[in-house]
Amino acid sequence: MSLIKSPANGVVIKRKISDGLKEIVSLKEKILLETTAKIQSIEEKREEKFIQGYYDGYTKGIIDEMDNFIPLISLLCSELEKKRINMINDLKSILLKPSEEVDVFIKIFESWVTKLPSISGPVNLHIPTSFKDKSLEVESYFVDKSIWNVHITFHDDKRFVFFTDQFIAEFSPQEFVDNCEQYLINNHCFSPDKVNEICEQARHYLVEKMFETHSLDMNNSVLASPEDL
Repeated sequence: MSLIKSPANGVVIKRKISDGLKEIVSLKEKILLETTAKIQSIEEKREEKFIQGYYDGYTKGIIDEMDNFIPLISLLCSELEKKRINMINDLKSILLKPSEEVDVFIKIFESWVTKLPSISGPVNLHIPTSFKDKSLEVESYFVDKSIWNVHITFHDDKRFVFFTDQFIAEFSPQEFVDNCEQYLINNHCFSPDKVNEICEQARHYLVEKMFETHSLDMNNSVLASPEDL
């Protein structure tokens, strides 16, 4: 009896074939699992890269837009500061002009006189030279008040100075206007801080609008899937 036809050999051959088939099946399953895992990994990475690319593009767009808007906001700040300064200067000019009028000076002088119980000696007035062309108007007022012995001197200083042997006072139109300017600045609406506050609000508003949560859904609900592209 040949070896091939031997029952023992037949069992061995069948076992080897069976083992081989099992190994093939096992290898096939292993390859299938590995292939499936690889495909899944590729799909996940593809999705991640797609989403990351979307966010990268969105971020770049925001940066580009901010690069365009920030100079505009800086220009706004500069223009607001110019307007603030011009407005204060205009108000100072408006206030300064009437404060240098004779009528205003006379009112101030009369307020000084009311503070004196009596005037025993001469009244000395030092008046800015800018009032020289109005000297007749000034002197005519004091001529009518002949009860006062008034001595008028024009000087280069911008202050009005009033004094007797017991009393002295002065009025500076420029100082008055400067105090008004300081009041406006302290009033906040005309202060540099207010300009900065407006500009900061503009910057924050811009950033908030660009990063609004509804403009980019973090749950990817607004993202198209790669298959839809």
